Amino acid sequence: MHLELVIPKELHGRAALQELVPIASLQLTTIRMSSSVSSSSLANHTLRNNPMCTCGKPASLRTSNTPPNSWRSLFGCPKGYHTSAISNESITVRKEKKEFVKIEIELLRKDEELRKREEEIAKRELGVHNDQVDIQRQQADIRRERTLLRIYWVISI
Repeated sequence: MHLELVIPKELHGRAALQELVPIASLQLTTIRMSSSVSSSSLANHTLRNNPMCTCGKPASLRTSNTPPNSWRSLFGCPKGYHTSAISNESITVRKEKKEFVKIEIELLRKDEELRKREEEIAKRELGVHNDQVDIQRQQADIRRERTLLRIYWVISI
């Protein structure tokens, strides 16, 4: 990608001009000095692959005027939030996400324990039902044997 950086007349020959560095993933291959400020400047230039801000909007390219980064182009939030506010907000969001993940893991663990307990209860209920069926069969066998024993006694007497 080839970008053209247009520098205002006031900055020609200044040391700050030499401190221009590649911006994010962009490489400035050519820097052309121009006395015309009316042409497209880097700060107003529309980029194809703008990075996304943490607020969800594409970040806009701005020129810094603070002493440590004088005249350097930086990406900024289009809503005008300060970087520290965004990073504090993103840190808070990350902490909340971690808490939600921990809660979700705990819920999944408890859900698994509940499922295992339900399976154990179902096995016990099946065992109790089978025992009841066995007891009913034994009682039916005992009744039949008593009846046969009574018939035998009636016949033998």
